[in-house]
Amino acid sequence: MVAGQSSGSEPPRKRLALGEEDLSRIAADVCDTIMGHTKERFAFTDHLIRATLLQANRFGEYHTSFPEVALSSTLKAYPMLNGSKLRTELSLIYGKEEFKNCCGAVDLFQRLSHYLNHITLA
Repeated sequence: MVAGQSSGSEPPRKRLALGEEDLSRIAADVCDTIMGHTKERFAFTDHLIRATLLQANRFGEYHTSFPEVALSSTLKAYPMLNGSKLRTELSLIYGKEEFKNCCGAVDLFQRLSHYLNHITLA
């Protein structure tokens, strides 16, 4: 006989009968654990603030009132960025009509690439 196998002569294990109070406590613990993990999972929203820097539908607004809070948050998260250069570059993008009609990050990237190639070739 292989170790760990039952010969059939052992009595079956009985499950413990839990009372209503024990079941309620266990259910509350499970719910608390699920809520804790859910809150932890969705607590990080700073990336949403940073993403607003590149929302083309807000470029007109940003051209008149620069999004300092979003820039500050971005620089805090990415300290390797040069804040003054980024601010200048974003200000230029916000003021250009050709970028105000972008539909998403890929479109913005493609227009920036085209714009930069056009400047380089000129």
